[in-house]
Amino acid sequence: MKYDRKAHPLIYKGRLYRSTLEVKWAVFFDYLGWKFEYEPMSFNNWIPDFALYGHNQIILIEVKPICEFDKEVAAKILTASGGKYEILLLGLKPDWETNRLGWLYEKDWGMGWDEGWINANKKYGFYHCSGSYRDRITGEYDGDNHLRTPMLNEIELLWNEACNKVQWLK
Repeated sequence: MKYDRKAHPLIYKGRLYRSTLEVKWAVFFDYLGWKFEYEPMSFNNWIPDFALYGHNQIILIEVKPICEFDKEVAAKILTASGGKYEILLLGLKPDWETNRLGWLYEKDWGMGWDEGWINANKKYGFYHCSGSYRDRITGEYDGDNHLRTPMLNEIELLWNEACNKVQWLK
């Protein structure tokens, strides 16, 4: 897929990011209290935008200016990483109507790609909507079904605050 928007580099917390969209996500991760690293490693023809340090695992993150799942990008990422990591593909913003944070590749249950849904058990997190419902940030698991859906207005407010903060960065 071709993207018609040009990326604009931006500095956040003393670090140069390749795009404003990546900075929006970085600020959002900070607001959620998630630990992450920017461009942490390199694979064959792919540098993940982030490594997110969840409960006993690393989730690699790719940020793209998309609103729908991009099969081409997902296939490239999966091939480059060798399927050794869980991967979260993030778009322009979370989808408040469906509770979707992005699209999550789940390696352990063999479920592949599906929506990664936002969770709110004591701390914000996310889980695979059709595979393991284990929260990738807290490690919590309720045994058989979805965890707690957060009050979406709370998390939407955090996203909006992140976007507002980025708007004023130079």
